[in-house]
Amino acid sequence: MVHFTSFSILALALLAASVPVQADGYHRCHPTSGSGTAPTVAATAVFQPGQYSLGSGLDGAGVDAQGALFVAHNGLADPSHTITKLTNIDQPSIFFTAPSQLTGAFGDVRFQTVKTGTGNQTQQLYITDLKTPRVFALPAASTSVQPDPNQFRVFCQDAQMMAPYGISVSRQGNVYIVGQKVVSTTKVGDGDLWLCNSQGHPTRLDTLTRPNGVDATYQGDTLYVAESTLTNGAVSGAKVWRYQLDPATGHVVVDSATKAPVKTVLVDFEALDKTGSTPSYALVTDVNNNVFVSRNALNKVVKLSPQGQVLATITVPTGTISSMALGGADGKTLYILGTCAGSTTNGCVYSWTNDAAGSAWQMQQ
Repeated sequence: MVHFTSFSILALALLAASVPVQADGYHRCHPTSGSGTAPTVAATAVFQPGQYSLGSGLDGAGVDAQGALFVAHNGLADPSHTITKLTNIDQPSIFFTAPSQLTGAFGDVRFQTVKTGTGNQTQQLYITDLKTPRVFALPAASTSVQPDPNQFRVFCQDAQMMAPYGISVSRQGNVYIVGQKVVSTTKVGDGDLWLCNSQGHPTRLDTLTRPNGVDATYQGDTLYVAESTLTNGAVSGAKVWRYQLDPATGHVVVDSATKAPVKTVLVDFEALDKTGSTPSYALVTDVNNNVFVSRNALNKVVKLSPQGQVLATITVPTGTISSMALGGADGKTLYILGTCAGSTTNGCVYSWTNDAAGSAWQMQQ
């Protein structure tokens, strides 16, 4: 989720299965913590504190085909219109600044590898706009050079879209976004899930309360969405939905009788560990269909199996995790972005090595 805060020095550091049907009509699995066997591990440092001038609004993480980390919010320049690249976890550099006439605000970024008719490959960036709900597309011959701003265009939009806080791109080229209204008390319909197909045609797939993270699996047959509810500003009902997708069309499979989306609850955090009042702002998957979910204010990321079992808990010294991405040279480095411990103005990046590559990285290979 995007957080608009003051920007100053950034210390970049690393400090289904068969399930029963409930009365509400949804299938639920019953995740466990693995009977106490799931390890708790600490993320390690990426940057030394005070090294670079970025801010706590660091957010909107994505990786290119080489595994380099990009962010949609940084603090080096106007964060609303700037994509920053962290080359080989080195000096951050401005990769793209939107044309001056743009009146929107970047929220999140994802990459797709596109094969040309000559057999070459190019990268395409998809960037969400929070102010005017839509998705931009930006082709780039290479992510090692700055793209042509004249190629920056609107890829997908609809008047009914809400501010898109999360984005994912499937291997088939379908773009999924989740959006929400900024209100203190939410109800179903204050959040939404959309598909923009490879031609940019928008279709609303579902209505929700307060969705944040979203990610499609490498196979393109499952979509995960993190959701919670607000009541007078208090969070409850934090969970992760698992949608069944038709890989051929990218659409959510619907029940033949009710026409409702076919979805199950991967994990209900209140049932799992009594932390339903803690939201999840970030969610990513790996090629084994494992799901990484941030647990804000709990200083950790939970790794879940496709059945909802806790496989690992990754701790970080930050209370607010804004974004995550699986990248690095082999796609196995989990980057965790958030506010630095003990700071309200500085942002940090942490990392942990997974045993499998991320879905978003593998799709680009």
